Amino acid sequence: MSEIISLFIGQSGNGVCTEFLKLIAEEHGLSENGKYQGDQGYQLENIQTYFEEQSSEKYISRSINIDVNPTPVENLQDSKYFPLLNQKNFIKPDFGNGISFAKGYYTHGSEISNDVENVIRKEVEKTNKFQGFQFIHSIAGGTGSGLASLLTEKVEEEYKKKAVYNYTIFPFTDPNKEKNLLAPYNIVLSLHYLIELSHFTILLDNDQLDYLSKKKLQIKEPDFNNFNSIISRCISGVTSSMRFPGKLNCDLNKICHNLIFFPRLHFVCPSIYPTNWLNSTGDEYFDIEEFTNQFLNSENFLVYIDPIKEKYFTIQSIFRGVLPIGSIEENLYKIQKYKQIQSPKWMNSNIINTAYSQIPPTNQNFDVTSLSNTTAILPKFKRLLNNFTNYFKKKMYMKNFSYDGMEEMEFLEAEVNFRDLIEEIQQQKEF
Repeated sequence: MSEIISLFIGQSGNGVCTEFLKLIAEEHGLSENGKYQGDQGYQLENIQTYFEEQSSEKYISRSINIDVNPTPVENLQDSKYFPLLNQKNFIKPDFGNGISFAKGYYTHGSEISNDVENVIRKEVEKTNKFQGFQFIHSIAGGTGSGLASLLTEKVEEEYKKKAVYNYTIFPFTDPNKEKNLLAPYNIVLSLHYLIELSHFTILLDNDQLDYLSKKKLQIKEPDFNNFNSIISRCISGVTSSMRFPGKLNCDLNKICHNLIFFPRLHFVCPSIYPTNWLNSTGDEYFDIEEFTNQFLNSENFLVYIDPIKEKYFTIQSIFRGVLPIGSIEENLYKIQKYKQIQSPKWMNSNIINTAYSQIPPTNQNFDVTSLSNTTAILPKFKRLLNNFTNYFKKKMYMKNFSYDGMEEMEFLEAEVNFRDLIEEIQQQKEF
């Protein structure tokens, strides 16, 4: 077994926590109060990945919940799965809303980082085969950008041989939906740290999550709970092959090894197929060609990209369910042989790595979660850099950052680093 510690940071991160706990508990046969009520041996085999067993035969999650505004953490009490949380791992000072990266990294971060590090250390000490950390956070606000960057930096320094990966949520592009005027700064400042510190970063965005909720899940007016449910399915899929039996299993280190050829180019785009679990009857017909083609369809990605004319470095696909592995591998071979997906010239022909778990997700017979390291993220990155540059050249809202100790040089460094990353991806696209 390999344990993972989850850090849910800020309003968005703690919002995901509720849906994630519900899904993972169901998969491992846990009741709302943490008691095992399942009847399958595989449910307990690797339950330690996300849960710790208590002396009372109760399980609690290996999670840490953090926000500088106590409300998002306190709202977790409204969930039926609140007993699965370790309240000793709640960090919730009342600093008010931290809307800038500077407040999250410097002002608020300096005040609570020691407390968080102590909680992390205690959690790590309780593990037997600790694999790494997963951060779940948005980067529009100050806490999800600044504080998450600080904590990513702290754990990368302290636990150098452990995996550090981030589920990073981009805000809506519509200014009427994203109210934080400082978001263009916060996003690039956060990405500056993620480039240097995260081992791999899984990108998600609210625009695409909204689209999936409406078109695939057929929800007329989706809310963040619906978005969080989709994100949770993604996280569950990524770790399914290390939690449940199957062939060609892979853990976080192997996923990272398969996906990342260049340390800086570690920003990956997730997709899920099928995405109809709310309307699933559990007896859907399995079409092998549709299955292996659709999971790379742009409509099934959780971040808005158009991969048609882009190139893939690598793809890691985790399949779940009792599936015809030989037929799947044959179809994936054809996809690569006939150049249905493009890759840089230096890549070999086999760019799709696979893992299989025999246990399907809740309410479905099968699915696949894929992580694609692709140049298709370029247009989004270029838009984010353009938004940042338009702000920065006019010095808009800079006082919100300088008041909390940030200097102009830090903005310049972030801009240069992000621009360099874009150029590095562009160079690979042109190979």
